[in-house]
Amino acid sequence: MINYVSWHKRTATAICALAFILALAVGTTTAAADDWNAVAAAARNEGKVVIYTADGVSKCADENAKVFQQRYGIEVSVLAARGSEIMERVRSEQIAGRYLGDVEINGGPPLATHARAGSLDKLGDIPNAANLSPESKAASSAYSVPIMNPQLSILVNSRQVKPETELKSWWDLLDPKWKGKILSDDFRVPGGGSVLFAVTYDAFGEKFHQGLAANDIVISRNFVNDARRIAQGEFLIYIPQHARYMEGLKGLPVRYWVPQEGVAWYTLQAGVLKNAPHPNAARLMVNHQLDFASQKTCADLGSPPSVAGVVEKTDDDYREMLGAKLLGTSGTDPDQTDAYIAKAKAIYTK
Repeated sequence: MINYVSWHKRTATAICALAFILALAVGTTTAAADDWNAVAAAARNEGKVVIYTADGVSKCADENAKVFQQRYGIEVSVLAARGSEIMERVRSEQIAGRYLGDVEINGGPPLATHARAGSLDKLGDIPNAANLSPESKAASSAYSVPIMNPQLSILVNSRQVKPETELKSWWDLLDPKWKGKILSDDFRVPGGGSVLFAVTYDAFGEKFHQGLAANDIVISRNFVNDARRIAQGEFLIYIPQHARYMEGLKGLPVRYWVPQEGVAWYTLQAGVLKNAPHPNAARLMVNHQLDFASQKTCADLGSPPSVAGVVEKTDDDYREMLGAKLLGTSGTDPDQTDAYIAKAKAIYTK
């Protein structure tokens, strides 16, 4: 059974159960990195893996968890939340010495922050990491590896924004005809919005964002519901739209649109938390996420892969979208992320 735990509805029973599992795990050590069969065997003995993920909306997380559970007989428990909430949960648990989570899946900067704080263990040998694409290998570290390279572009209401009047460039968002009609994820907190801000700030400069702010964009932090506000016609444009969330919007009057300059992207990475109750199951799960079949499952649902050669094998529905021109990436340096967020706060004051 795959358990999806609500962020705000964790019960006392669940806490006790996890604490009991933690107690049983005391003294467990990670199997030797050079014997992957031993890692898998130890993982089966642990019997469970607890994942904290910032990728709680795309369907691929659920599909891969099901396959993992069927393949290894290991229970998968998933807690999904916004990246900043995952960061706070990890920070508070590590400080309190309450080690409940095994795997953290989050953006590159959050994982780098936690590695710097000593909240992650070194991954050691992860066999499938050898198949990472060049850009994914460049973003890897001793503590985390990219399992996905999410792409960010623009969502439009397909009934009210016709192809002949559609935007051609990111700069077209500044056109007065879109004033008050653009909904945006928050640029001022870690997440998709902050990634888009960093990439477009580098590509187009401060003038672009000053113009966007002057066009009365509306800031939201509920990205799960925002696409539906576009479909309903409350707003006509949403930024940034994750390519990997388009699968869940099939049948709605919306269209994913790629500007001529290209799309922003970042890495969604996986790391093993310090003092994880199930350290071998955690490493096995990270390796599973990088399996070619796992990567293709996600790509066929619109999630940009981190492993080389997957896009070319993706189903026709998403191959062109995942092969979009890349405008730039936000990188993995948490200090740089903080600097961009400070710039965003200075520009977007409403």
